[in-house]
Formats: sequence, structure tokens, C-alpha cells
Amino acid sequence: MKRGAPSPAARPAKVPVMLAVLIVLGTVALVVWQPRGLGAARAATLGAVVALLAGVVHLSDLPTLWGATWNATLTLVGLIVLSLLLDAAGLFRWAALHVARWGAGVGGGCWRCWWGCARWWRRCSRTTAGC
Repeated sequence: MKRGAPSPAARPAKVPVMLAVLIVLGTVALVVWQPRGLGAARAATLGAVVALLAGVVHLSDLPTLWGATWNATLTLVGLIVLSLLLDAAGLFRWAALHVARWGAGVGGGCWRCWWGCARWWRRCSRTTAGC
């Protein structure tokens, strides 16, 4: 045995990749299909439990997984909370009504208004002095 190599007993048992792929595809199908009102969170939880029970993922893998994805996970949670708060405050409705009014009811006008706002925002975000 090579020096520094893990012992055969310490190596995890290889799980067939096909099983992992089937669990992921089944989970995605449940999230998209939502049979009997099954929510996306419950379908994802069910997929995670099946992966744990099947041995595809071990509880000892969770710290490594969390260490690799904690920043993206918290970013997504923060964006979801922020969008829910802004939606509850009516910001998206307000913005849509104003863009529709500024576009004078013409689809192309709405698009030009949005594009002009985006260009203005890009220009302002590049300068330190603002607009």
C-alpha cells in the first residue's frame, strides 16, 4: 500500500452512478410535475432522503457540501426573501405600471423605456461620482 493513501476500509463504497442519476431525475420530475400538490421543497426533501437511504450521499459528506455551497445557498435565500418583501411592498407592480405609462401603451415603447433605464443604470454604476 502506498504511503498516505487511505486504507481500503476507509474508502467509501462506490455507489452506481446510474442510481444517483435516477434519484436526481426522479426528484426533478417530482418538482416539475408536483403530483397531488406536492411542493418543490417537499419533493427536494424526499429526493435528499432517498439519496441518504440509498447510500449515494452520507451524513459525513454534509460538512464538505456545506463548505462548498454555503455562500451560494445564502445568496439565493437572501434574494428570495428580498423579492418577497419587494413584492409585498408593491414595487414590481409600481415599476410595471410606470414602464407601461412611459411606453404610452405601445410594446416597442415599453421595451425602449426599459432599455434606456438599463443603459442609464449601467452608465451610473460605472462612475464613482454618480449621474
